[in-house]
Amino acid sequence: MEYRILTEQEARKISADPNTDNAPFRILNDAGKAFVDAWVARVAAETPRQRLQTHYDHAEEAINDAWEGDPITIDMPARKTASGKEEVLELAPEHFMWVLNTEA
Repeated sequence: MEYRILTEQEARKISADPNTDNAPFRILNDAGKAFVDAWVARVAAETPRQRLQTHYDHAEEAINDAWEGDPITIDMPARKTASGKEEVLELAPEHFMWVLNTEA
């Protein structure tokens, strides 16, 4: 997917336009991906079997579906963790960037 990175102010302005049919959304930035990677390495029972892209997708879905101020979390089921317990990672808005799809 091709996209243009936006500031939060640009994204909110475009989103507020009732005539827009190309709404901005958020994706993980490099710091966010590194944060998820470190969490997976720390909590997964079998780190090599983890598909990092799946965790990234879940994080992006979580932030784009959340209401303002809601916690942004992803989880790993107990059967996949070294602890044998469900593990939850809370991400911050700073782990994401606003983008606009530029594909025709």
